[in-house]
Amino acid sequence: MTGGRKEFQKELLQISIPVTLQCLMQSSFSVVDQIMTR
Repeated sequence: MTGGRKEFQKELLQISIPVTLQCLMQSSFSVVDQIMTR
């Protein structure tokens, strides 16, 4: 059971890291856009 859990956590990381990076990039672009429009 613990082996399956490790595999699940690895898959979860592989999915969550790109999603997190995408969110960070989108929010930083939004901040930059707000600054540049002033």
